[in-house]
Amino acid sequence: MSASFILPLVARGSSFVAGQWLVSNTSPFQVGFASVHDSALDTALLLARDTSRVASLSSKNNSSIYAYYSIIFFALTSAVFIYPLDSPFQPFIAGCLELAAEHAFLYNWSISRRLDIKAFIDTYSTIFKSLVHICLIKFLHYDYFYAALIARIVFSFCFFISYTYIHPPSLPVPKIQFLDDTYISIFVQLLFKNILSRADHIIIARILDLQSQGSYSFLTNYGALIARIIFSPIEEYTKVSTSSIAHLPVIISFYFYLSIFITIYAPLNTSLFVNTFFPKFTTSIPAFKLYWLYIPFLAINGISEALYQSLNTSKETINHRSRFIVLNSIFYISTIYITISYLDLHIYGLIIANILNMFTRILFCHFNLTIKIPLFEKRYIIFTLISLTVAIFQYKYFNGDVTTLKQLIISGISAVLLLLCALFNERALIKSLIAESSKNSEKLENSEKSENPQLVKKNL
Repeated sequence: MSASFILPLVARGSSFVAGQWLVSNTSPFQVGFASVHDSALDTALLLARDTSRVASLSSKNNSSIYAYYSIIFFALTSAVFIYPLDSPFQPFIAGCLELAAEHAFLYNWSISRRLDIKAFIDTYSTIFKSLVHICLIKFLHYDYFYAALIARIVFSFCFFISYTYIHPPSLPVPKIQFLDDTYISIFVQLLFKNILSRADHIIIARILDLQSQGSYSFLTNYGALIARIIFSPIEEYTKVSTSSIAHLPVIISFYFYLSIFITIYAPLNTSLFVNTFFPKFTTSIPAFKLYWLYIPFLAINGISEALYQSLNTSKETINHRSRFIVLNSIFYISTIYITISYLDLHIYGLIIANILNMFTRILFCHFNLTIKIPLFEKRYIIFTLISLTVAIFQYKYFNGDVTTLKQLIISGISAVLLLLCALFNERALIKSLIAESSKNSEKLENSEKSENPQLVKKNL
């Protein structure tokens, strides 16, 4: 758990530092042009291999079979999303490299379940990608777009080399079987789910200009940074580990308090952050503030769906969720169409549609989970009221924006005080964690003594 949690922090942190430098030295147009290609590749890969990865967790079949399914689907998805691009060759090569190592990824993911290996490979691949992107622009004077394409190929090459080294392809090639009903059901469910998750990128590529696409890419890259750094490792751990259920109270508390802090302090300090580090993106400040409110919905939905997938693996529950995803897809696309075409809200419409989409998915998981997520406990309600009071005071005192260093210090002091309130509010949970940790350490010492009786005699 520690490696699978800490290493993504390192990867996302390096990506954040590199992205901060890259975005501050380019224009929204260049960012938009590169994000179109990167988004097309991500969408093609997601639709091609996500089903195989989920199906391999609960299937007894050879994991290599699902790797070949992914390759077949990538041929279809790349024709739809990658071929129409202005420069389709580089994204296609990157996708082929990653899929060439899919058999090894599935072995590590579904059989050995070594999340630490996955975290290590993702970390160093991301660091190499960031370094190459910066060096190409800084020293070889490439423009942002072509440097981004080459950096993505470097990431895919690192992915391919690492997984192929860990688990080389086995011969003979396993016999390709027809898709079973469970695989088809999962495919339909994840197809709609992934269309939901990528619909905003697909739509803005069709209806918004590159300048607006660059601004939206800026929002999604930096607004969702915390979600990618912190929430994703916890969600992956919850999906594959049965012991995650025992840690549910800790996970829920962590999500709750972090979401509160993001909602209060992120929009308040956005203007100062953007004006200081990204002066070319100041027109994105109002949309950025609204996007912060989307992050808590994204976080709670992530852990809810991770719990649902880990606890509900029967064919009946999979089919039930497939039907919901279909209906929710129609609702989501309709919401985007109404907010953009009729209400003319542009990027704001996309954010509002995303919030409504996450809210409906949270409700579905809440009403279909045997384990309920306790968000309405007394301690949570009390802290919410305290946080609301702090938020109202700050927004009135700062007139809605922190703009100076003095105001930033005052806001930081209030955040520390609110954090102390959160720790006091969770004192019982903290005590239980400390007690559990001491018990585990005692058990470990006793087991070591029983395995090494000579050490006990020496100590006596």
